[in-house]
Amino acid sequence: MAYLDITKCGSNESKTDASKIENVKIMGKTKVVVHALLLGGYVSFPDGVVKVHPNFRCVMTGNTWGKGATRAYNSAQTLDGSTLSRFVKMAWEIDEKLELAIVPNTDWVKRVQAIRAAVKAVGVDVIICPRCAINGAKIMRKGFSQERAEEMTIWAGMDNTTKSKILGAVK
Repeated sequence: MAYLDITKCGSNESKTDASKIENVKIMGKTKVVVHALLLGGYVSFPDGVVKVHPNFRCVMTGNTWGKGATRAYNSAQTLDGSTLSRFVKMAWEIDEKLELAIVPNTDWVKRVQAIRAAVKAVGVDVIICPRCAINGAKIMRKGFSQERAEEMTIWAGMDNTTKSKILGAVK
């Protein structure tokens, strides 16, 4: 889920700026802060209470549905029903147009997207996320070949059988 790091709010200011709330990890006592923020429109920080702006909208994201660890995301925490019931949930696929727009190597991004499509087509449990495109482009800017970038961002730690299966499905 989204993370709220209250240690970063208000440390250099006399009053916390609620627009600077970034990373809220909904666990333990922080969950109470999020509940109060969503229900009452106020949030307490060590340096005072902040009222949220009338146009405030809370959008939280996560790799799981809040029901705890999965094979791919094994450190995900379980959220209780009182937290989960506060949100409307929706699946959000990777925005491949955005990925193309933010990574300055179109050929590389298209290769990553083709591999991602192949992973989906063959049904293997492998994550090919935008970080593969972003990090691979950075690696290639440093002088590494595309083949080496693939090895470091996509294929690292993968068994040869799975890799061959995926490559056989790349179009």
